Amino acid sequence: MNLHDKQIRIAFSISLVMAILWMVLFPTVKLSYFAPFLIIVFYQKKLVSSLWYALLCGLIIDILSPQTRFALHALTFCVTSAVIYPQRRHFFADNISTLPIMTFLFSLTSTAIYFVLVNMYQTQLAISLQWIFTDLILMPAADSLYGFTLFLLPFLLIGKRPKKGKEYFL
Repeated sequence: MNLHDKQIRIAFSISLVMAILWMVLFPTVKLSYFAPFLIIVFYQKKLVSSLWYALLCGLIIDILSPQTRFALHALTFCVTSAVIYPQRRHFFADNISTLPIMTFLFSLTSTAIYFVLVNMYQTQLAISLQWIFTDLILMPAADSLYGFTLFLLPFLLIGKRPKKGKEYFL
């Protein structure tokens, strides 16, 4: 399972369909639908291209969610991408745990940045233990599970197995 080999168009299509479906069917569930896609982009593109993809994904979320100011998600995704992008060197692209871990980090960071931006531009939100548990622990874990389930698990179940040991050097 190598993030360099993932098809960006397919990953974007999955993220877009899931964002539209979940926002229509379950409007109270706030997953970071494009986080796994952006992590895949981080491993295939340079920083500038990744920031353009983050801007596009943020604008799509801004269009689909009417409760915030326009471009707030786009700004959040761009800043988060700039912060998380250098961290990709700490995780190997061919490791199965990379996408869930990086998705968790992306979701956690974007939630914190979004909280700061909302407090600056919109309303004053209070920090509570419930908010910390749900938005900084539970939801990034759900995003991580979402990324694993939709972007890795199907390829693990039906894809070809990676070579190990003696088979690798044939």
